[in-house]
Amino acid sequence: MDIEQSAQLAFLRQTPPLDELPEAALHDWLAVLEIVYFRRQEQALVAGQQNEWLYLVRSGAFQVLDTAGEVVNEVAEGEWFGYRSLLEQGMVQYSVQALEDSLVYRFPKKVFLQAYQDYPIFQQFFAKNKPDRIRLALQQWQQTSTHLPLNQPVQAFIRPIECLSLNTTLQQAAQKLKQAEASPQSPWPILKAHQTTYFLLNERLILKAVAEGWSSFAALETHPSQFPLTQVSPDTPVGEILPQLVKQDGVLVASGATPEGFFSLQQLPPALDFTALSQRARRAQSFEALQTVADALPDYFVQLVRQKLPPQKVGRLISALGEALTQRTVALIWREMANEQSGLEGLSCAFLVAGSMARGEQTLKTDQDNALLLPDGVAFDETVLSSFTQKVTQQLDTLGYEFCPGEMMASNPKWRQPLSQWQRYFQQWTSTPTSESILYAATFYDLKAVCGANELFEPLRQSALEMAKNSGLFLHHLAANALSFQPPIGFFRHFILEQGRKSKDAQSQGLDLKKRGITPIVELARVYALSEGLPALNTWERLEQAQQAGVISQQGYEDLRDALDLIAQIRQQHQADCLEQHLPADNVVSPKSLSHLEQRHLKDAFAVVREMQEALRLTFLL
Repeated sequence: MDIEQSAQLAFLRQTPPLDELPEAALHDWLAVLEIVYFRRQEQALVAGQQNEWLYLVRSGAFQVLDTAGEVVNEVAEGEWFGYRSLLEQGMVQYSVQALEDSLVYRFPKKVFLQAYQDYPIFQQFFAKNKPDRIRLALQQWQQTSTHLPLNQPVQAFIRPIECLSLNTTLQQAAQKLKQAEASPQSPWPILKAHQTTYFLLNERLILKAVAEGWSSFAALETHPSQFPLTQVSPDTPVGEILPQLVKQDGVLVASGATPEGFFSLQQLPPALDFTALSQRARRAQSFEALQTVADALPDYFVQLVRQKLPPQKVGRLISALGEALTQRTVALIWREMANEQSGLEGLSCAFLVAGSMARGEQTLKTDQDNALLLPDGVAFDETVLSSFTQKVTQQLDTLGYEFCPGEMMASNPKWRQPLSQWQRYFQQWTSTPTSESILYAATFYDLKAVCGANELFEPLRQSALEMAKNSGLFLHHLAANALSFQPPIGFFRHFILEQGRKSKDAQSQGLDLKKRGITPIVELARVYALSEGLPALNTWERLEQAQQAGVISQQGYEDLRDALDLIAQIRQQHQADCLEQHLPADNVVSPKSLSHLEQRHLKDAFAVVREMQEALRLTFLL
């Protein structure tokens, strides 16, 4: 092999997807390689003609032209062209013209089509359109996952139960519980309170009854448990239940009115047994105990990402733990102030969270968005409420949920209001939209009650959805706001980099995957959902409901969903990398840290988002 061939082989070895080929196959490509020179403005491919070659740019650059002669893309060193026509019976759709004097390697159609048939990586890399390439990339990524049983029905993991009647004594219940804890094969005792209402018997309930002075022979007729078991159908995927289990000990698996068994995290393989962390959050009796849970979140997040859980499920679990920390923080501060006879006792209100926590999409780089919903017609002490909310937001900041820069928190008097005032807020935002009101609406239309009186929140949610659906002017402004978040990709598919920060002393340029990747899709999904009054908050669910409602096509839904999956996956992996390198988790990814294939898929995902934004622009005539 002469020096020129050695240089050619070295270039092929570093060029995707040839870099994935066995050495022998790579030499086969080298054997048929031809070198071709093109002068500036010379056409390598002409629309409407046949093509028999695959081209790899060795030096120089080309522009891709549509039938009207408009530039639609650029191809530079290390990039390919000609493959689309080879996959479509050889007919060229777009002309390719040299921007400058250029040198290319070209390969016969036969060797390309054979590799396309033999190697899945070729099918992924040279898929004919962006959505197919993204979908193939996600499929390949999922195939290398740890195969956790997230998609398996919960029925495969249930534990048998024994239904106890209300006349069961405390002593009998304690004996049943002891037997169940001693042997995993023993049925778990479940208290049947009514025809379709069941309560979980556990050590905490027994201890509570003892603390309240119950006799061991007292019947469980006046059981101290307040919350009935959530019921799920046997075919519910395990992954959909995990966020609930961060907030409660288990669920009842039932077909209609017939209970079949009990499911908790203990029934899963050890890799998914996060019981200890969730229980520590829910049962913490001090802020120090809550801090230990918050301190464990980074390692927990890295574990989820490295196990290759789908990004939607990672977000749900991290958000569920965030909710648990928020709920317990509110409860501890409420109890502390009530014991001081501050005036909180007996006040019915709801603590609300907004933004990514409400949507179930949190990672580890987030700040607070929360509010307080109060009942109408009830006198309350503003000084007491101010003290309460200040303590809550301060404690959440200590736990790692930073203060909102825009002060959209319950500690701001503007965001602790009675129901009627909150309804006036939404009325104002939807009837007379301004840049400020659109900002508020974009935050508080992603709103969820995490503790307190949910009966206060439900009327607010329903009326707010109705207002949005019936306000074309508001939706027009909301759509315009959604289009202001542009993906970080230029006209010729070049990345647009922004300044990021890795540490106090070092800065880096990169792609802001939250601001320029995730947020544009979140904004699109919110517009789709509110235009039809759809109740979903989670972005993936909003897209699905929008497709079911006919707001977007099946193809548009799948393309945008997959783009969101891919961008979120790369973002979460980057944050896990930061944490493992003892750096703060941020959202700015350097393209240099990504493989050529990852960069290509990311460009495809950004292009899909931009295309969907253009569709929204046409819909709202923006």
